[in-house]
Amino acid sequence: MIAAALTGYFDAGGHFPPPRPVRPHFYAAAGVILFYTARLGYWQWAKEETHLDRPFLIGGALVGNALVALAGFLGGRLVYS
Repeated sequence: MIAAALTGYFDAGGHFPPPRPVRPHFYAAAGVILFYTARLGYWQWAKEETHLDRPFLIGGALVGNALVALAGFLGGRLVYS
């Protein structure tokens, strides 16, 4: 995922902030990476299981998939508009 994000970043010009038409997709993709990294950190390093683990991980998967769908939608708008 990080390789794909870097490829898109350099394809968009490789400077920060990204060009205006690319910004919504760029920030949505960065949000996906940050969210799934935080979710992985929670899953990997949580010291003890609690009754909230399963709802947190399932809810996190749903939110993460919604972020992926949003980033894909915004990327599609770049390609097809």
